[in-house]
Order: sequence, then structure tokens, then C-alpha cells
Amino acid sequence: MNESVKQSLDQVKQMIDIPLASHVRCPLANFRLRGVAAHCPGCEHFRGLEDRFPGSKLAFERRYSVLCHARPTARELFELETT
Repeated sequence: MNESVKQSLDQVKQMIDIPLASHVRCPLANFRLRGVAAHCPGCEHFRGLEDRFPGSKLAFERRYSVLCHARPTARELFELETT
């Protein structure tokens, strides 16, 4: 990953608080659920988050989508309750 992309991704991570409960089906893990905050920002295929409803007060999982270049397909975000 080139340095400018890495810097942009670091800025996204700082600007948007990614909840630890948010998960996405990862194409690199056979579409098993993976934590967005834990796995995506450090992945070479991560291209940030898309704010689908700017300025809204929707939950993170409804408001954002993960921009992933591993296999460019739409993937839902899920919130898993932690115990």
C-alpha cells in the first residue's frame, strides 16, 4: 500500500469512531464475520468507509459501508452484542 493511501486511511480512522461491535463479512476470511475496527484499517484492501447518509443519526452499521478492494462487492455491517 502506498504511503498516501495509508495516511488517508489513518485520517479516516481518526475521524470516524468505529464501534468494536461492528462486523463485516470479510472476503479474505471466506466471508466470515470480522471486526471492522480490529481488521479493516490495517488491511491493504481497505479504502475507507462510505457515509451513505451524511449528517444522519442512524446507527453506524446502517449509516456506513466498508470500501474494500479485496473483492469489490457490497457487504453488510453487523452489530454483535458483547457479553
